[in-house]
Amino acid sequence: MISLDDDEDLISSLSPTKSDNEETKQAVEEPRQNMIITSKRRQTKAVNDKSIPHLTNLHEDPLMSGIVYYSLLKGEINIGRKTGKPVPEIILGAIGIKPNHATIKLLTNGLFELTVCDAEAANTTMVNGKQLNPKKRSRVLNHCDRIAFNSAIIYVFKYPKLRRLIEAKVGENSGKNLGISLDVQKA
Repeated sequence: MISLDDDEDLISSLSPTKSDNEETKQAVEEPRQNMIITSKRRQTKAVNDKSIPHLTNLHEDPLMSGIVYYSLLKGEINIGRKTGKPVPEIILGAIGIKPNHATIKLLTNGLFELTVCDAEAANTTMVNGKQLNPKKRSRVLNHCDRIAFNSAIIYVFKYPKLRRLIEAKVGENSGKNLGISLDVQKA
């Protein structure tokens, strides 16, 4: 018959020692920490890099504005429902949003253009409070343009380089542009 002491001896011989536990824990935790640090660096760089063209959300609650960030470094970004082909980078689920609702594309001249898929999408998409022309269905975006989809989902297009170019051009032509101030455009 096996006694309680025999069971304890058996359990202690099978159980890893404290040093074994520490070695195993260190072997598992070290790569995990490296992965977390690396992914945080990538995420922080992508989220905090406000010098590149990007879209950020605009919300009625100031604490919720600027939380969502979409980089436009790729040159083209699709907007629509999750059922769109190809699957869009910005997925919207509001009523009136088409599967492939819109695209923001980098043009050869360095500007970005918003293009919607059809006339119905043009009627539900606004830039700076004005609906897109249903016949043309596209518009070149400027720094700090507000893009509203179905009047509920609003993003702000930010292109800091374009803003600096405009300020430099206005500065060069300051003698010709008497009375024009850029203070209103800054955001």
